[in-house]
Amino acid sequence: QWRPGTRGRQHGDFRQNHMMPRDGFRPGGMGNRDPFGGGRGGAGFLERLRRENPEEYERLSKLYQEDRRAFMEEVKKMMHNRRGGRRMSPEEQKCQELSRLYHEAKDDDERAAIRQELEVAVQKAFEVRLESSRERIARLEEQLTKFREHIAALEENREKICKGRVEELLRPPELKWDSNW
Repeated sequence: QWRPGTRGRQHGDFRQNHMMPRDGFRPGGMGNRDPFGGGRGGAGFLERLRRENPEEYERLSKLYQEDRRAFMEEVKKMMHNRRGGRRMSPEEQKCQELSRLYHEAKDDDERAAIRQELEVAVQKAFEVRLESSRERIARLEEQLTKFREHIAALEENREKICKGRVEELLRPPELKWDSNW
């Protein structure tokens, strides 16, 4: 029986080493260690996946029960995408799902329909990503403007700031305001 906190392999049981229940993964009950990024963050990832993409959650749950190695590879890819500096947008997730469905399709008609849907989804994902980049540029430009204003104020008050710093450095230790009292 699976128990949170169990560590190490017992009779070659993968679940024991990775804190997995025998009947599939449980997002909230994985203890302090799990294969999804360590600690509660992995459990949070699975909780979000279950809420935001129940079909993908069910697919992974089934994959876990059928082929644990493939399950781990799939989750590694997902976590890599998540940690790669940006989270995958829902639009990009849809593209990834359509790609998977395309490769699993049994006939050319099904592939053609999925390809058409994928072309529309890619256009939408591209626009979302482009808009995100524009917003980031606007935020960076705003930060840069504020930083330039700060530098200008420092330059304008250079003499006062430097005189104050000299006085501070020359003050006897017993007259300094510090965190030791």
